[in-house]
Amino acid sequence: MMTTERAMIPARCARLAVTNKLYMLIKIYLITLLVSSLIAIYHFKKLTGYLQLFSILILSTFAVECVGYFLIRTNNAWMFNIFTIVEFVFYLSIFRHIIYNKAQKKLLLTLMISYVIASLANILFFQGFFKFNNYSYSYGCMLVCTAVVMYFFQLLHHSNPQPLTQLPMFWIGTGLLLYYACNFFYMGLVNYLISVSLELATELFTLMAVLNIIMYSLFSVGIICSITQRKSS
Repeated sequence: MMTTERAMIPARCARLAVTNKLYMLIKIYLITLLVSSLIAIYHFKKLTGYLQLFSILILSTFAVECVGYFLIRTNNAWMFNIFTIVEFVFYLSIFRHIIYNKAQKKLLLTLMISYVIASLANILFFQGFFKFNNYSYSYGCMLVCTAVVMYFFQLLHHSNPQPLTQLPMFWIGTGLLLYYACNFFYMGLVNYLISVSLELATELFTLMAVLNIIMYSLFSVGIICSITQRKSS
């Protein structure tokens, strides 16, 4: 959630056995997301265009997650089904903006459109509005990972390479790839796992919560990296 995302921890917890450890991780995640939001607000005017939009997404994610947290015992899946579409389209749009190759830009646009169509079809005809659409989510995870890998290959073949640690999108892309690559497999099987073993599903979700905390921490590093780079240039 950035959904989210990614995020969207509260939506999934509504169906899982919420342990004390998981509650603690949810709170740590929300604090991490809050810190990322505050960093984004504080440095907003100093950020470049796409990073400003990225900051808006972080703030939106925090707002949605807070609402989801207070609705944790109710069916809040509908809210995250909507937000997830916005979140994944936004991620794909950012990478389409920073990737130079025209063929890859066209491919990302096609994948973006296919994701929106698939997600809407899933809501209307398959998993519905009030059940977490894990199939659409898994597809979105795969597309984001694809976009990040494209960007990393671009960095490898850049004619005038910079140190990776000085690139904001390297940190952001690393966070996205780490989280969504793992989440692709988990969310593709989550409904099945819950039906077979609620305990196993909860333990795996706990791991996803940790990765989510790491992802937003790397987002913060990326934003700070952008400011540091501008000061030194």
